[in-house]
Amino acid sequence: MVDMIRALPLAVAISVASPAVYAAFGYDAEYRADYTDNLFRVDDGEEKTDELTHNVRLGLFGNHVTSRAKTDFLANIEYKDYQDDLFEDEALISFLGASEIAITPRVFSWYIADALGYADNDTSLAVDTRDAERVNYFITGPQAKFTVGAEHELGANLYYTHHDREDEDGNYQRVKLSSFYDKFVSSRSNWGLTLDHTEMMFDESARRVDYSHSELRTYYAYNTKADSFDVSVGASYLQTDVSGADSDTTATMDVSWNHLFTRRAGVVLSAGYNLSDESVLSNAQLNESGEFATEDENGLFYETSAGISYYYKGVMTRMDIGVEGRALDYIEDAQTEAQFVNDHNTYLVFATVDRALSNRVTASLGVSAEQKDYTDEDFEEALYTVSAEAVYQLNRNLTLKAEAEYELGDGDVREGSGAFGEREYEEHIYSIGLHWDPFRSRRNDDKLDFFDLSIIN
Repeated sequence: MVDMIRALPLAVAISVASPAVYAAFGYDAEYRADYTDNLFRVDDGEEKTDELTHNVRLGLFGNHVTSRAKTDFLANIEYKDYQDDLFEDEALISFLGASEIAITPRVFSWYIADALGYADNDTSLAVDTRDAERVNYFITGPQAKFTVGAEHELGANLYYTHHDREDEDGNYQRVKLSSFYDKFVSSRSNWGLTLDHTEMMFDESARRVDYSHSELRTYYAYNTKADSFDVSVGASYLQTDVSGADSDTTATMDVSWNHLFTRRAGVVLSAGYNLSDESVLSNAQLNESGEFATEDENGLFYETSAGISYYYKGVMTRMDIGVEGRALDYIEDAQTEAQFVNDHNTYLVFATVDRALSNRVTASLGVSAEQKDYTDEDFEEALYTVSAEAVYQLNRNLTLKAEAEYELGDGDVREGSGAFGEREYEEHIYSIGLHWDPFRSRRNDDKLDFFDLSIIN
């Protein structure tokens, strides 16, 4: 892992060797106090454990663009002080950086990126007060993009990924080839083809089997002033290394429709059927504190999804209301046998409202209800959440933020004997913090999304 972490600074050195077309560097600092009245989410009627944590974070960022390369990085060091001494105080360091170096003008380039952070060892708890597990996510490879005339574009990339965890339970290597062809049919529409092939190679300690996955898709997009329509259909081929297992070929699809009722309000409908492996961080995010915000699903599964949401984007008010549904059908492999990952359906209802109360004060309110039903066993769980947030811009560089959240959990829990028992718990979470950001105007958000690892997949 150390050798890989050194690779990105080398790329950074190459990119900054040329005169800068654009460069921005800066730092920020944050203090935050977090409190929960039910740290371990015990049942109502049982003795609860509360915890107050003081968090101090220092961040550094940089954007550097030359005629040959563009490089972005973000580094954080955060110190956590647990007041009740339930856990040892700790200092956590995280880094996310990426560099794209041109090999030939506008056609060939080389991409290299590294994300060093930590993962929460217990994702069932809302507040991060556990020992963190170090995670390093490294990717590199060539990219190519060609433009033929004014209507045709094609390209490909070949990425090698190495994912390394401290306890080695989830280590893997991946080689992924992605290619596309896109044709501009008119000023409002385009269609194209994509072909992807992935080779997944897990360490023996990961309790997963290797697999290869190929997918061919065709897509069409049509846009007007009031509507945006996207549809994608294709075929997926999966081959696992499970002894005696057959290869699997299935149709996949995604469709979405965004309709504007007015200039500020609209509705989005979406549906899809795809193969997913959320345990490999394919859509993971590294948040500002350096934690990988992974999904709570594990393993390889076919996912059927559908959703509808209404949104309003006003000058002072923004609102989102929606319903989502997912059905997960897991593929039997080594992880399915080793971990509790059974087929299940998930339903989510949510609503959020953001309001600018003045030019300095903003507030938001959110409610959600999520139900998860396991189809192979008599097991279900639900989580109801109400959250509120207020942000006060004290001056140009200093921001005060206060948050409150109420959670009600209800459902079944697997006990040590393997049997199921019922539980119901409540938790109140409060947070208040100050953020000092003297270089906010220098942050170049258009270059790279610092925290979204999907940019390097």
